[in-house]
Amino acid sequence: TLPRNFSFFEIEPKEIIFSCFKKANNDEHGLYYIRIYNPTDKTIEGKIKFLKSPDYVFEGTMEELFKKEVKYENGEIIFIAAPKKIITIGLKYF
Repeated sequence: TLPRNFSFFEIEPKEIIFSCFKKANNDEHGLYYIRIYNPTDKTIEGKIKFLKSPDYVFEGTMEELFKKEVKYENGEIIFIAAPKKIITIGLKYF
């Protein structure tokens, strides 16, 4: 039985807004995207913690293309969110 409150991932800090978690448009097996948004006027360092760690993590574009690798340590993605920007994070599970 699962606990009353359960999350597959957690996003910090609270200023970062979760937008979506979705399967890749190209239906590649095991590839998913998380989109987050920084609505503030300042640059924010944030992190995403996962229940099940992905095997590979990268920053992508809105078109779901590779942009750059993302720092991933101890089950956490560390990211920098520029003011008023959307970030697309690619997650690959093998």
